[in-house]
Amino acid sequence: MNEIIKAMEERRSIRKFKPDMPTKEDLEQIIEAGLYAANGMGKQATITIAVTNKKLRDRLSAINAKIGGWKEGFDPFYGAPAILIVLADKNWANRVYDGSLVMGNMMLAAYSLNLGSIWIHRAKEEFELPEITDDEILVKVVSDSICMSTYKCAILGTEHKRVHEDVAEHPAIMGHEFAGDIVKVGKNHQEQFKPGMKFTLQPALNYKGTMWSPGYSYEFFGGDTTYCVIPAEVMELGCLLEYKGRAYYEASLAEPMSCSIGAFHAAYHTQMGVYTHEMGIKENGKLAIMAGAGPMGLGALTYALHRDVRPSMVVVTDINQDRLDRAEELFPVADYKKEGIDLHFVNTGSFEDPVEELIKISGGTGYDDVLCYAPVSAVVTQSSAILGRDGCLNFFAGPTDKKFSAEMNFYDVHYNSTHVMGTTGGNTADMIESLELTAAKRINPAVMVTHIGGLDAAAETTLNLPKIPGGKKLIYTHLSMPLTALDELRKAAAERNDERYNALADIVDAHQGLWCPEAEEYLLANFITEK
Repeated sequence: MNEIIKAMEERRSIRKFKPDMPTKEDLEQIIEAGLYAANGMGKQATITIAVTNKKLRDRLSAINAKIGGWKEGFDPFYGAPAILIVLADKNWANRVYDGSLVMGNMMLAAYSLNLGSIWIHRAKEEFELPEITDDEILVKVVSDSICMSTYKCAILGTEHKRVHEDVAEHPAIMGHEFAGDIVKVGKNHQEQFKPGMKFTLQPALNYKGTMWSPGYSYEFFGGDTTYCVIPAEVMELGCLLEYKGRAYYEASLAEPMSCSIGAFHAAYHTQMGVYTHEMGIKENGKLAIMAGAGPMGLGALTYALHRDVRPSMVVVTDINQDRLDRAEELFPVADYKKEGIDLHFVNTGSFEDPVEELIKISGGTGYDDVLCYAPVSAVVTQSSAILGRDGCLNFFAGPTDKKFSAEMNFYDVHYNSTHVMGTTGGNTADMIESLELTAAKRINPAVMVTHIGGLDAAAETTLNLPKIPGGKKLIYTHLSMPLTALDELRKAAAERNDERYNALADIVDAHQGLWCPEAEEYLLANFITEK
């Protein structure tokens, strides 16, 4: 007998499971089988979530039992150690049929791997969006940019300053660089916000002395989801911002851009004999961006070159020549020479004495402002060593090691008035400045972006972020797509037999290899099922 037909005839629902967890490989095979289920119009509208954490599994079981009307302690999952949750947007007409076919495929796959399975109802009730209060706002998330801070949050857990202690019992939605559409507004905020408005937000709330923030601290408030609920304190602090621009990704990237902008504003300089600080980088001064060819460094670079108060020299360092080459391609040295800015891209790994070379490039004076974008002791020490008189070092890169330290020249601190400071993010004014400069086409935050993907790629991308080369990874939460590099879109078209990727590649190639509003609009129109 044909093996598939045999599996169809012999498979049965199981109501008593062993506690042994299936292997990761088996679960991945089962989920992959679901991806090949027949679906309406080839839209692949479903998302499958694997729950293997026992505390979360037990919590879902308790909620399901309550919905079903069973007594406390009854397990409607019959002891199954792993749960595969199949979700589909309720606006998609074929959601029930598509989801059912996915589950059918997965149960047959489980049987073929000698694993039992059962189809459990009541997921709709369990995952239905809650009603908002008068002080809350329901939003639809469209784009989220994955931040290295999110990776730190994932690996540190409760050791992270922004993660609440009971996160195991009340998981937080990750992602804090997000934008989308306002769906429903509680009555206390209806004069200011309306359904249909685009939004972005400043996640550094600092509410009543806490470090709570979306993406770290809230159960229903974060960017790696399709919808979320914005709590009252966000509006109270003025951190929810209407976005009037064209592209959602630009609103998502306003947050990381605001972090770079904040570093410029937080810098300060002094005058001999005067006990005042002049805030901001030195106008017509010399600026070094250390380890600056990554996404945040490029964000700082586009801002440095196009803001009102500009340096006369900008030096960008890195040890990755590919990243430096890409940066120079995006920011041609000759073009900025015409604007009076002496721009250099320097591979410090190619010099025996990088400090000597960098001082030489500065004309022997050292640098007025230095931005350090890597939590590496050697880079921090180099950053300190190249400071000129009254030079300001901004340590931007956040380490995971609480005891991280580096050598700094305190002789220069005393005699040359060099100083160091740190910034972890921007404020609301910085975000507004980013949005205004982007709208005016003075800065292009897309220089940060090297990859795009769907919501199903968010978790794996976050956990492996340091291992994935390139810049920002941009997640579109209402579509299913493996994380895909912009320079590999044509490769993806061939591998996935999908001409849509070639169309995206054409658009990206026409814009210097950068993500752009036209590419986003094509993506949203052709890769998302809901209408």
